[in-house]
Amino acid sequence: MALERDSNYKSLSKLKITAIMSFKVKDFCLKISLLICFLQLFQGGYAQYDFSSVDNFLKANQKALGNSLVVMVYKDGKVVYKKEMGDFDAKTQAPIASCSKWLTAALVMTFVDEGKMSLDDAVEQIKIATRQLARRQMKWFKRFGDVHWMPGDLPLGEKVERAMAVWGVRV
Repeated sequence: MALERDSNYKSLSKLKITAIMSFKVKDFCLKISLLICFLQLFQGGYAQYDFSSVDNFLKANQKALGNSLVVMVYKDGKVVYKKEMGDFDAKTQAPIASCSKWLTAALVMTFVDEGKMSLDDAVEQIKIATRQLARRQMKWFKRFGDVHWMPGDLPLGEKVERAMAVWGVRV
């Protein structure tokens, strides 16, 4: 009887230990699973883009880009990249000069991507607008007597000779 009681005690004790360990493992797994799920919620919000190649390009070409520049990349209304170099910062106001060409190209390609315009139509409309602008500029410049025109297909050496003759430079 004592031996029988001892074997029952040992099996109950093993059952109790197994139940306690099983409960602890389940509790631990549940906590880890909840932590992982909680961290997954923040993964998209804190995802970082790798702009190191952009940084390297800007540093290597800073002089060619005019020494002072600001580059900002927006995604979903938020700044995901910002680089200020030289004398400019994000609040520096500067004349936009000749940005209409690249801005127009970006807008046209947006329309093409959205299916609002075909690429062939866009190219044709840009050709027409460019020719109209060139004609207006020529009419405007022809009002001045000191503007000298030369064909664009002349060899470089001949262009230089003509320009030097206009300026009165003799070699």
